[in-house]
Amino acid sequence: MSEDLVYEMLWDCRYCGSVKLLGKTHRHCPSCGAPQENAPRYFPPEDEKVAVKDHVFVGADRVCPACGNTTSRAAKHCGNCGSPLEGGQGVKLRTDVVHAEGAAYGGETAADAKMDLSGAVRPAPPPPKKSPLKALLLGAVGLGVLGVIAFVLVFFLWKREAGFEVTGHRWTRTIEVEQKRKVEESAWCDELPAGAENVTRKKEKRSTKKVEDGEDCNVRKVDNGDGTYTQKRECTPKYRDEPVMEDRCTFTVQAWRSERTEKASGGLGDAPAWPAVNLAKTGECLGCEREGKRSESYVVTLADPKSGASSECDFDASRWKSMAPKSRWLGKVRALGGALDCDSLRQQ
Repeated sequence: MSEDLVYEMLWDCRYCGSVKLLGKTHRHCPSCGAPQENAPRYFPPEDEKVAVKDHVFVGADRVCPACGNTTSRAAKHCGNCGSPLEGGQGVKLRTDVVHAEGAAYGGETAADAKMDLSGAVRPAPPPPKKSPLKALLLGAVGLGVLGVIAFVLVFFLWKREAGFEVTGHRWTRTIEVEQKRKVEESAWCDELPAGAENVTRKKEKRSTKKVEDGEDCNVRKVDNGDGTYTQKRECTPKYRDEPVMEDRCTFTVQAWRSERTEKASGGLGDAPAWPAVNLAKTGECLGCEREGKRSESYVVTLADPKSGASSECDFDASRWKSMAPKSRWLGKVRALGGALDCDSLRQQ
Protein backbone atom coordinates (compact mmCIF):
# COMPACT_ATOMS: atom_id res chain seq x y z
CA MET A 1 0.00 0.00 0.00
CA SER A 2 1.35 3.45 -0.92
CA GLU A 3 1.72 6.36 1.51
CA ASP A 4 -1.56 7.95 2.62
CA LEU A 5 -2.14 11.47 1.28
CA VAL A 6 -3.95 14.33 3.03
CA TYR A 7 -6.27 16.84 1.31
CA GLU A 8 -8.59 19.63 2.40
CA MET A 9 -12.31 19.04 2.89
CA LEU A 10 -14.75 21.63 1.52
CA TRP A 11 -17.56 23.64 3.17
CA ASP A 12 -20.21 26.16 2.08
CA CYS A 13 -20.89 29.47 3.81
CA ARG A 14 -24.52 29.68 4.85
CA TYR A 15 -24.34 33.49 5.26
CA CYS A 16 -23.17 34.69 1.82
CA GLY A 17 -23.60 31.49 -0.20
CA SER A 18 -19.92 31.01 -1.06
CA VAL A 19 -19.27 27.37 -1.90
CA LYS A 20 -16.32 24.99 -1.93
CA LEU A 21 -14.34 26.81 0.76
CA LEU A 22 -11.30 24.96 2.11
CA GLY A 23 -11.99 23.13 5.37
CA LYS A 24 -8.59 23.70 6.97
CA THR A 25 -7.41 26.92 5.33
CA HIS A 26 -10.68 28.88 5.46
CA ARG A 27 -11.72 28.87 9.10
CA HIS A 28 -13.64 32.00 8.17
CA CYS A 29 -15.39 32.73 4.88
CA PRO A 30 -13.00 34.76 2.67
CA SER A 31 -16.01 36.55 1.13
CA CYS A 32 -17.97 37.72 4.19
CA GLY A 33 -15.79 36.78 7.13
CA ALA A 34 -18.39 34.50 8.71
CA PRO A 35 -16.94 31.68 10.84
CA GLN A 36 -16.90 28.13 9.50
CA GLU A 37 -19.06 27.08 12.45
CA ASN A 38 -19.98 23.44 12.59
CA ALA A 39 -20.93 23.37 8.92
CA PRO A 40 -21.03 19.98 7.18
CA ARG A 41 -17.77 19.45 5.36
CA TYR A 42 -17.68 17.31 2.26
CA PHE A 43 -15.24 15.57 -0.08
CA PRO A 44 -14.13 17.45 -3.23
CA PRO A 45 -14.04 16.02 -6.75
CA GLU A 46 -10.71 14.64 -7.92
CA ASP A 47 -9.86 17.64 -10.11
CA GLU A 48 -10.41 20.10 -7.23
CA LYS A 49 -8.34 18.40 -4.53
CA VAL A 50 -6.01 20.64 -2.54
CA ALA A 51 -3.14 18.79 -0.87
CA VAL A 52 -2.11 19.63 2.68
CA LYS A 53 1.67 19.58 3.01
CA ASP A 54 3.44 18.73 6.26
CA HIS A 55 0.06 18.11 7.87
CA VAL A 56 0.22 17.62 11.64
CA PHE A 57 -2.90 15.87 12.89
CA VAL A 58 -3.83 16.83 16.46
CA GLY A 59 -7.28 15.25 16.43
CA ALA A 60 -10.77 16.03 15.16
CA ASP A 61 -12.01 19.60 15.69
CA ARG A 62 -14.16 20.42 18.69
CA VAL A 63 -17.43 22.34 18.68
CA CYS A 64 -17.46 25.37 20.95
CA PRO A 65 -20.12 24.83 23.63
CA ALA A 66 -20.84 28.58 23.68
CA CYS A 67 -21.10 29.67 20.03
CA GLY A 68 -21.07 26.41 18.06
CA ASN A 69 -17.97 27.24 15.99
CA THR A 70 -15.46 24.56 15.10
CA THR A 71 -11.98 25.03 16.51
CA SER A 72 -8.78 23.00 16.28
CA ARG A 73 -8.46 20.42 19.02
CA ALA A 74 -5.08 21.91 19.84
CA ALA A 75 -6.76 25.16 20.97
CA LYS A 76 -7.81 25.76 24.59
CA HIS A 77 -10.28 28.55 23.79
CA CYS A 78 -12.67 29.22 20.90
CA GLY A 79 -11.13 31.37 18.15
CA ASN A 80 -14.50 33.02 17.57
CA CYS A 81 -15.85 33.89 21.03
CA GLY A 82 -12.95 33.07 23.34
CA SER A 83 -14.92 30.63 25.48
CA PRO A 84 -13.11 27.62 26.99
CA LEU A 85 -13.36 24.50 24.80
CA GLU A 86 -13.31 22.05 27.70
CA GLY A 87 -16.25 19.70 27.36
CA GLY A 88 -16.78 20.57 23.68
CA GLN A 89 -17.81 17.60 21.54
CA GLY A 90 -15.98 16.48 18.42
CA VAL A 91 -17.41 17.39 15.02
CA LYS A 92 -19.57 14.94 13.12
CA LEU A 93 -17.40 12.95 10.69
CA ARG A 94 -18.43 12.12 7.16
CA THR A 95 -18.84 8.47 6.28
CA ASP A 96 -15.89 7.08 4.32
CA VAL A 97 -16.19 7.30 0.53
CA VAL A 98 -14.73 4.43 -1.51
CA HIS A 99 -14.34 4.33 -5.28
CA ALA A 100 -12.30 2.29 -7.76
CA GLU A 101 -8.82 3.58 -8.38
CA GLY A 102 -8.68 5.50 -11.64
CA ALA A 103 -12.47 5.90 -11.77
CA ALA A 104 -13.84 9.42 -11.99
CA TYR A 105 -15.10 10.77 -8.67
CA GLY A 106 -17.35 13.81 -8.94
CA GLY A 107 -17.21 14.88 -5.30
CA GLU A 108 -20.06 15.88 -2.97
CA THR A 109 -22.03 18.93 -1.95
CA ALA A 110 -23.06 20.13 1.47
CA ALA A 111 -26.52 18.72 0.78
CA ASP A 112 -25.01 15.28 0.15
CA ALA A 113 -23.74 15.25 3.71
CA LYS A 114 -27.39 15.20 4.90
CA MET A 115 -26.44 16.88 8.16
CA ASP A 116 -27.72 20.02 9.84
CA LEU A 117 -25.36 22.54 11.53
CA SER A 118 -25.41 20.59 14.81
CA GLY A 119 -24.04 17.54 13.06
CA ALA A 120 -27.26 15.49 13.31
CA VAL A 121 -28.25 13.41 10.33
CA ARG A 122 -31.25 14.83 8.51
CA PRO A 123 -34.17 12.42 8.05
CA ALA A 124 -34.73 11.12 4.56
CA PRO A 125 -37.60 12.79 2.66
CA PRO A 126 -40.86 10.83 2.50
CA PRO A 127 -41.39 8.77 -0.64
CA PRO A 128 -43.48 10.39 -3.36
CA LYS A 129 -47.20 9.63 -3.24
CA LYS A 130 -48.58 7.38 -5.94
CA SER A 131 -51.60 8.51 -7.90
CA PRO A 132 -54.80 6.54 -7.15
CA LEU A 133 -55.14 5.53 -10.81
CA LYS A 134 -51.58 4.24 -11.00
CA ALA A 135 -52.02 2.31 -7.76
CA LEU A 136 -55.26 0.79 -9.11
CA LEU A 137 -53.59 -0.27 -12.36
CA LEU A 138 -50.65 -1.80 -10.51
CA GLY A 139 -53.04 -3.68 -8.25
CA ALA A 140 -55.00 -5.01 -11.23
CA VAL A 141 -51.81 -6.18 -12.94
CA GLY A 142 -50.67 -7.89 -9.72
CA LEU A 143 -53.98 -9.71 -9.36
CA GLY A 144 -53.81 -10.78 -13.00
CA VAL A 145 -50.35 -12.24 -12.55
CA LEU A 146 -51.43 -14.08 -9.40
CA GLY A 147 -54.44 -15.44 -11.28
CA VAL A 148 -52.25 -16.79 -14.09
CA ILE A 149 -49.88 -18.41 -11.60
CA ALA A 150 -52.79 -20.01 -9.76
CA PHE A 151 -54.26 -21.34 -13.02
CA VAL A 152 -50.93 -22.84 -14.09
CA LEU A 153 -50.43 -24.51 -10.70
CA VAL A 154 -53.92 -25.99 -10.72
CA PHE A 155 -53.66 -27.09 -14.34
CA PHE A 156 -50.32 -28.83 -13.91
CA LEU A 157 -50.63 -30.16 -10.36
CA TRP A 158 -54.32 -30.77 -9.77
CA LYS A 159 -55.46 -34.41 -9.75
CA ARG A 160 -58.95 -35.79 -10.16
CA GLU A 161 -60.20 -39.14 -8.89
CA ALA A 162 -61.17 -41.81 -11.41
CA GLY A 163 -62.27 -45.45 -11.38
CA PHE A 164 -60.26 -48.28 -12.97
CA GLU A 165 -60.61 -51.96 -13.75
CA VAL A 166 -57.70 -54.41 -13.91
CA THR A 167 -57.48 -55.71 -17.48
CA GLY A 168 -54.12 -57.47 -17.60
CA HIS A 169 -50.94 -58.67 -15.90
CA ARG A 170 -47.41 -58.96 -17.31
CA TRP A 171 -44.12 -59.99 -15.74
CA THR A 172 -40.66 -59.76 -17.25
CA ARG A 173 -37.32 -61.07 -16.00
CA THR A 174 -33.98 -60.38 -17.70
CA ILE A 175 -30.35 -61.42 -17.22
CA GLU A 176 -27.50 -59.59 -18.91
CA VAL A 177 -24.75 -61.77 -20.35
CA GLU A 178 -21.28 -60.20 -20.23
CA GLN A 179 -18.27 -61.13 -22.32
CA LYS A 180 -14.62 -60.47 -21.56
CA ARG A 181 -12.93 -58.68 -24.44
CA LYS A 182 -10.32 -56.06 -25.25
CA VAL A 183 -11.68 -52.53 -25.19
CA GLU A 184 -10.14 -49.12 -25.68
CA GLU A 185 -10.39 -46.74 -22.73
CA SER A 186 -8.73 -43.60 -21.45
CA ALA A 187 -7.64 -42.40 -18.00
CA TRP A 188 -5.13 -40.08 -16.40
CA CYS A 189 -1.76 -41.72 -16.76
CA ASP A 190 -1.22 -41.83 -12.99
CA GLU A 191 -4.42 -43.92 -12.71
CA LEU A 192 -3.72 -46.59 -15.32
CA PRO A 193 -5.40 -49.94 -14.52
CA ALA A 194 -3.37 -53.11 -14.23
CA GLY A 195 -2.90 -54.89 -17.54
CA ALA A 196 -3.19 -51.79 -19.74
CA GLU A 197 -1.64 -52.27 -23.21
CA ASN A 198 -0.85 -50.11 -26.27
CA VAL A 199 -0.60 -46.98 -24.13
CA THR A 200 -0.41 -43.57 -25.83
CA ARG A 201 -0.14 -40.22 -24.07
CA LYS A 202 -1.17 -36.64 -24.73
CA LYS A 203 -1.39 -33.50 -22.65
CA GLU A 204 -4.88 -32.46 -21.52
CA LYS A 205 -6.33 -29.97 -19.03
CA ARG A 206 -6.96 -31.81 -15.79
CA SER A 207 -7.77 -28.93 -13.46
CA THR A 208 -7.09 -25.24 -12.87
CA LYS A 209 -5.08 -23.32 -10.32
CA LYS A 210 -5.36 -19.76 -9.07
CA VAL A 211 -2.47 -17.55 -10.17
CA GLU A 212 -1.97 -14.01 -8.87
CA ASP A 213 -2.57 -11.55 -11.67
CA GLY A 214 -2.19 -7.96 -10.49
CA GLU A 215 -4.37 -6.11 -8.01
CA ASP A 216 -7.83 -4.59 -7.62
CA CYS A 217 -7.37 -1.19 -6.01
CA ASN A 218 -9.82 1.25 -4.42
CA VAL A 219 -9.38 4.73 -3.03
CA ARG A 220 -10.84 5.37 0.43
CA LYS A 221 -11.44 8.95 1.61
CA VAL A 222 -11.48 9.26 5.42
CA ASP A 223 -12.64 12.44 7.15
CA ASN A 224 -10.00 13.49 9.72
CA GLY A 225 -12.43 15.87 11.42
CA ASP A 226 -10.04 18.86 11.28
CA GLY A 227 -11.00 20.17 7.86
CA THR A 228 -8.86 17.61 6.03
CA TYR A 229 -9.27 14.06 4.82
CA THR A 230 -6.84 11.23 4.25
CA GLN A 231 -6.87 9.43 0.93
CA LYS A 232 -5.86 5.80 1.33
CA ARG A 233 -5.06 3.31 -1.41
CA GLU A 234 -6.43 -0.15 -0.61
CA CYS A 235 -5.48 -3.09 -2.81
CA THR A 236 -6.31 -6.78 -2.84
CA PRO A 237 -4.66 -9.44 -5.04
CA LYS A 238 -6.43 -10.38 -8.26
CA TYR A 239 -6.30 -13.96 -9.53
CA ARG A 240 -6.85 -15.76 -12.80
CA ASP A 241 -7.48 -19.43 -13.53
CA GLU A 242 -4.53 -21.18 -15.15
CA PRO A 243 -4.98 -24.68 -16.62
CA VAL A 244 -3.04 -27.56 -15.11
CA MET A 245 -1.94 -29.84 -17.95
CA GLU A 246 -1.20 -33.51 -17.32
CA ASP A 247 -0.75 -36.71 -19.33
CA ARG A 248 -3.94 -38.44 -20.48
CA CYS A 249 -3.47 -42.05 -21.58
CA THR A 250 -5.41 -44.05 -24.16
CA PHE A 251 -4.98 -47.82 -23.88
CA THR A 252 -6.52 -51.24 -24.42
CA VAL A 253 -7.49 -53.43 -21.49
CA GLN A 254 -9.42 -56.65 -20.89
CA ALA A 255 -12.83 -55.87 -19.42
CA TRP A 256 -16.30 -57.35 -19.05
CA ARG A 257 -18.87 -55.80 -21.36
CA SER A 258 -22.59 -56.54 -21.95
CA GLU A 259 -22.93 -58.90 -24.90
CA ARG A 260 -26.65 -59.73 -24.90
CA THR A 261 -29.75 -59.90 -22.69
CA GLU A 262 -31.73 -63.07 -22.04
CA LYS A 263 -35.44 -62.49 -21.34
CA ALA A 264 -38.42 -64.40 -19.96
CA SER A 265 -41.99 -63.10 -19.65
CA GLY A 266 -45.51 -64.24 -18.91
CA GLY A 267 -48.85 -63.41 -17.37
CA LEU A 268 -50.72 -63.96 -14.12
CA GLY A 269 -51.15 -67.66 -14.87
CA ASP A 270 -47.41 -68.20 -15.44
CA ALA A 271 -45.09 -68.60 -12.47
CA PRO A 272 -42.32 -65.99 -12.77
CA ALA A 273 -39.01 -67.65 -13.68
CA TRP A 274 -35.56 -66.51 -14.75
CA PRO A 275 -34.60 -67.13 -18.38
CA ALA A 276 -32.26 -69.96 -19.25
CA VAL A 277 -28.70 -68.70 -19.89
CA ASN A 278 -26.31 -70.62 -22.10
CA LEU A 279 -22.73 -69.39 -21.71
CA ALA A 280 -20.43 -70.10 -24.64
CA LYS A 281 -17.36 -70.36 -22.43
CA THR A 282 -16.77 -69.69 -18.71
CA GLY A 283 -13.72 -68.46 -16.85
CA GLU A 284 -11.49 -65.37 -17.10
CA CYS A 285 -10.26 -65.81 -20.68
CA LEU A 286 -10.86 -63.47 -23.62
CA GLY A 287 -14.23 -64.45 -25.08
CA CYS A 288 -15.40 -66.02 -21.82
CA GLU A 289 -18.94 -65.20 -20.67
CA ARG A 290 -20.65 -64.69 -17.32
CA GLU A 291 -24.04 -63.73 -15.97
CA GLY A 292 -24.42 -60.05 -15.14
CA LYS A 293 -27.18 -57.83 -13.82
CA ARG A 294 -30.63 -59.29 -13.19
CA SER A 295 -33.85 -57.26 -13.29
CA GLU A 296 -37.55 -57.96 -13.02
CA SER A 297 -40.77 -56.00 -13.42
CA TYR A 298 -44.43 -56.74 -12.66
CA VAL A 299 -46.88 -54.61 -14.63
CA VAL A 300 -50.63 -54.32 -14.11
CA THR A 301 -52.77 -52.84 -16.88
CA LEU A 302 -55.82 -50.81 -15.77
CA ALA A 303 -58.59 -49.27 -17.89
CA ASP A 304 -60.90 -46.34 -17.14
CA PRO A 305 -64.40 -47.64 -18.10
CA LYS A 306 -65.69 -44.09 -18.70
CA SER A 307 -62.96 -42.79 -21.00
CA GLY A 308 -61.51 -46.05 -22.21
CA ALA A 309 -58.02 -44.77 -21.35
CA SER A 310 -55.52 -47.43 -20.35
CA SER A 311 -52.70 -47.09 -17.82
CA GLU A 312 -49.87 -49.32 -16.63
CA CYS A 313 -48.42 -49.58 -13.13
CA ASP A 314 -45.21 -51.40 -12.13
CA PHE A 315 -45.53 -53.00 -8.66
CA ASP A 316 -43.62 -55.48 -6.57
CA ALA A 317 -44.52 -59.14 -7.08
CA SER A 318 -46.81 -59.48 -4.07
CA ARG A 319 -49.04 -56.51 -4.88
CA TRP A 320 -49.04 -57.39 -8.59
CA LYS A 321 -50.39 -60.82 -7.72
CA SER A 322 -52.98 -59.46 -5.27
CA MET A 323 -54.70 -57.28 -7.91
CA ALA A 324 -57.19 -59.77 -9.33
CA PRO A 325 -58.42 -59.52 -12.94
CA LYS A 326 -61.53 -57.29 -13.34
CA SER A 327 -61.17 -55.96 -9.79
CA ARG A 328 -62.19 -52.29 -9.36
CA TRP A 329 -59.87 -49.53 -8.08
CA LEU A 330 -59.95 -45.79 -7.44
CA GLY A 331 -56.92 -43.60 -8.21
CA LYS A 332 -55.77 -40.04 -8.81
CA VAL A 333 -55.25 -38.83 -12.37
CA ARG A 334 -53.38 -35.65 -13.34
CA ALA A 335 -55.50 -33.01 -15.06
CA LEU A 336 -52.70 -32.47 -17.57
CA GLY A 337 -52.05 -35.59 -19.65
CA GLY A 338 -54.27 -37.94 -17.63
CA ALA A 339 -51.34 -39.84 -16.06
CA LEU A 340 -52.39 -42.21 -13.28
CA ASP A 341 -50.68 -41.88 -9.88
CA CYS A 342 -50.13 -45.59 -9.24
CA ASP A 343 -49.34 -45.07 -5.54
CA SER A 344 -52.81 -43.59 -5.00
CA LEU A 345 -54.71 -46.74 -6.09
CA ARG A 346 -57.08 -48.21 -3.53
CA GLN A 347 -59.59 -51.01 -4.04
CA GLN A 348 -63.29 -50.21 -4.24
